Amino acid sequence: MNGLLQTDDDLVEKIKQKCNDSLQILAAKHKPLFVKMCQPFTPALRSKGISMDDVMNDYLLVVYKAAKRHKKDRSKIATMIGQYARYH
Repeated sequence: MNGLLQTDDDLVEKIKQKCNDSLQILAAKHKPLFVKMCQPFTPALRSKGISMDDVMNDYLLVVYKAAKRHKKDRSKIATMIGQYARYH
């Protein structure tokens, strides 16, 4: 099945079973959200010597952590990714 046609919940369940392809697909689907959440912090990060490239290098880790803790009956995965992006 084409990864982009799978639901986020399906992808999260596969990530919990250690499916790297599902992690890559979920990350690609939500990358714009991650970038949007990080942009307001760019000036502060730059002042500390942290580039946006450094932040983006942590992106898969943020998505993975969000997926591992996600409970579909409590929130959407996009909400979790946004929270992890903000507080990572």
